[in-house]
Amino acid sequence: MKKCNAFIFKRALNNYDLFNKFGKIYIFGVMTFMLTLSATGEESTLYKDASKSGAYQGHRSSRWADYSGDSFSIHMNKGFEAYMNHDLDQAIEMYSVATKIKRRNTYLAYANRANIYFSRGQYDQAIDDYTEVLKLRPNELSTYLSRGNVWLAKGQTDKAIEDFSKAIDANPKYASAYVCRGKLWCKNGEIDKAHNDFSKATELDNNSPETLIPMARFLSTCPEEKYRNGNQAVELTRKAIEITHNWEGMVKRQKSSEVMTYERLPLAPQYDTLASAYAETGNFAEAIANQEKAISLLANENSNHYFQAFSEHLKLYQEMKPLRETSN
Repeated sequence: MKKCNAFIFKRALNNYDLFNKFGKIYIFGVMTFMLTLSATGEESTLYKDASKSGAYQGHRSSRWADYSGDSFSIHMNKGFEAYMNHDLDQAIEMYSVATKIKRRNTYLAYANRANIYFSRGQYDQAIDDYTEVLKLRPNELSTYLSRGNVWLAKGQTDKAIEDFSKAIDANPKYASAYVCRGKLWCKNGEIDKAHNDFSKATELDNNSPETLIPMARFLSTCPEEKYRNGNQAVELTRKAIEITHNWEGMVKRQKSSEVMTYERLPLAPQYDTLASAYAETGNFAEAIANQEKAISLLANENSNHYFQAFSEHLKLYQEMKPLRETSN
């Protein structure tokens, strides 16, 4: 059994295809599996390695859950497997059973279910589950960002700001929280605050596309001229794209105190930002070329929801006009 499982995980380590399809819930599935499956020796090491690589063969989850002999593991893995098969009702049912089983990892059942509720537009249920995660694991600061984004989807920006700020108060070096709050300041037209948060994020982490791209976007498209700097935006965006290529499209995330995972970063929005940066410098030929590149990547990255906006950006550059973000 050990040799068989070791072989499966070794074969899986470099398989990132699932990220394109299943996003954040896949990450929680990896976390759940790695945290709940009983393992020792070589297998235990391989499970940890697999979680770091983001590799997981979801269709085997039930077999491995049965091997673990643990009810929580069984329902978590069946829930994840149902999600992989696009059976969201069944996934919710399995995660709901898991929430009633007391384990140190029970918070993951709520997190998985919250992600599904959010994706289905069931915002109140998502908020309830994210709140339960924070009760069980107050130090899971990424949950504040998740819940904040639900508040934002509901149009309750004050509560979204409150959650992003709670994450920052708990960890003043949490760059992603500054990015989330900065984007919301922009949306609300509070440009000075947005600049401060984006600047702080890049100060904390200047080697991540997740901080570089929002800063570059701000410098390219800010409605206030004093903050615009097209040349710096080009530099930051090109750096972000280079990093993404070097990482083979993957970004490292500390999803919990136990597990480090990776998620795929799409390149289309980065080229869209590079186009806006070139437009700000007046180089519309490069702006058009990079906007066309962004559009060409959408289908492959399952990002066709950007098509209309990206096409509008392209039309602007063809008319030799820069892009300007507008607040609410």
